[in-house]
Amino acid sequence: MSISTKVRQKRYKLKENSRLQLVTEKEDGKNYSFNINDLSLRGLSVTSCSPGGNPCQMVQGELLPASKIVGNDLELPLGRLVFRHSDQNNILGFSCVDIQLPIDGIL
Repeated sequence: MSISTKVRQKRYKLKENSRLQLVTEKEDGKNYSFNINDLSLRGLSVTSCSPGGNPCQMVQGELLPASKIVGNDLELPLGRLVFRHSDQNNILGFSCVDIQLPIDGIL
């Protein structure tokens, strides 16, 4: 396995004092916020703040046109995201379409 593949698949946990959130916008114009659990070079895992796990009723493969990471005096535009999965523990997975996350930089 190449180094780039290992980095792409490795999950990086956030620092405990970090209060980063993912803010997404669906095509209907509604905004949704999620707490970020961990991230990788091309995706992130978030926790839904509302019971039921998937408050915006996203379907696997759905494209979200606008998203950003906010918190800790940071606003990082991510561009488009693809919804990948959700589970019964309110954990949701997203993949980045336009950029790679700066895991070795400001995050």
